[in-house]
Amino acid sequence: MNIKISTIREGCQYLLLYLLLLCQDAGLYRNNSTIIRNIIFFVCIIFLMIWKAKMKKKEIVYFSLVALIMVALRFYHHDAQFIDELMKVLEHLLVAYTIFKIDSNKCATRFVRIVTFFSMISLIAYAIANFVPEIYDLPIFTSYKVAWAGSDFIFKGVLFYVYRAFEPFRNNGIFTEPGVYQIVLSAAIFVLLFNGKSLDISKKKKVKYLTILCITMITTTSTTGYISLVALILLGAMQRKTVFPENRIARRILIVGIFIILIDYCVQGTDSFISVYLFDKLNSLTLDGSQITGQSMWTSSGNARMAVYYQMIKVITSKPLGCGFTNFYNLLDVLYGGNAAGARLLIYFAAMGVIPMLLILFPIFNIMWKNKTSVYQFIAYIFIFINTGIAQSKGIYAALAILPLIAVAEKMKSGTKGTPRREHRLMSGDLIQ
Repeated sequence: MNIKISTIREGCQYLLLYLLLLCQDAGLYRNNSTIIRNIIFFVCIIFLMIWKAKMKKKEIVYFSLVALIMVALRFYHHDAQFIDELMKVLEHLLVAYTIFKIDSNKCATRFVRIVTFFSMISLIAYAIANFVPEIYDLPIFTSYKVAWAGSDFIFKGVLFYVYRAFEPFRNNGIFTEPGVYQIVLSAAIFVLLFNGKSLDISKKKKVKYLTILCITMITTTSTTGYISLVALILLGAMQRKTVFPENRIARRILIVGIFIILIDYCVQGTDSFISVYLFDKLNSLTLDGSQITGQSMWTSSGNARMAVYYQMIKVITSKPLGCGFTNFYNLLDVLYGGNAAGARLLIYFAAMGVIPMLLILFPIFNIMWKNKTSVYQFIAYIFIFINTGIAQSKGIYAALAILPLIAVAEKMKSGTKGTPRREHRLMSGDLIQ
């Protein structure tokens, strides 16, 4: 039986896309992070060799720069934690890069499709969790412990959905928490709204996919996700409809969403959806960092992140090269008893310093800037990157790192239409000129 090369390429790309989802912090990944990380490195290197993907000199320089910065800081601070963080950063950058190099033309389409596929599964599993949770007691659902928020919790399921009995009303997909799930949902919505031309998907299906993803986002009840969703729809609606027909979809979603929220708020008041999941959480924030206590952080995840932000500002203003990961974690532990959580991007700035972090992040942002379809797209990207970074437990996520590369693909696809395919220019070197 003959198998087309294009079919093999497609299979390889979908495998990498699934690995991309796993490394965001899926249930399967949480207790097997080292094994899966090694698999990702191995698979990426093998696939790059199989498909003869040539790395430009400046691309090599960027990856080397990331490694050099963190290794140098490891010796400067005498902190071995830098090596572990380096592996985490390279894992996310490399899987995004490899997905793109395998088949840049289909990258965006397959990314949106796989996220939408798992989104549909999660909606069904979410409904089961809330109406017939007994199904998850069947032996086919693997049960395992996960250390989370300072305690051990029982999770069930690994490949297609992770059931958390202590929070069945929150849709977390295959991930350990809804806050992580919203990252891939936001990324897919971003592509649909701002890189629609790169998708081999009909307009009707775009509307269908966007609707499914928005509904899924709502079921996560993630405040970070809601903020990103509103920002994406608002900025998507601002684009010129003659150039970006997707903005009509965004406007309709925006109008319908506002109408539903207003009706719900008028009828239920303080018990309304927006009041419970947004206003109450914002009101619980302690803006004065010196007044944040362990109790306030336990009752509000926002305060746990505010504590990190407050201490980060104090560190970066006095230590341009940061204080090291171990020192900063010890500081948070002494001050807040281990209750400070998330905000890993802020922790990176505190541990590494502003200049080293900007050297790592600037090329990523620069790719998006030079390949943007509109200023609104660039603003949207920066917003969801920062919004995620100050809330979640990793400094860089592959689902966000791949978005600038998708922007590159769309620009090259439209710019080289009808001409032979050229070698792609990627990462920092091609955009820092």
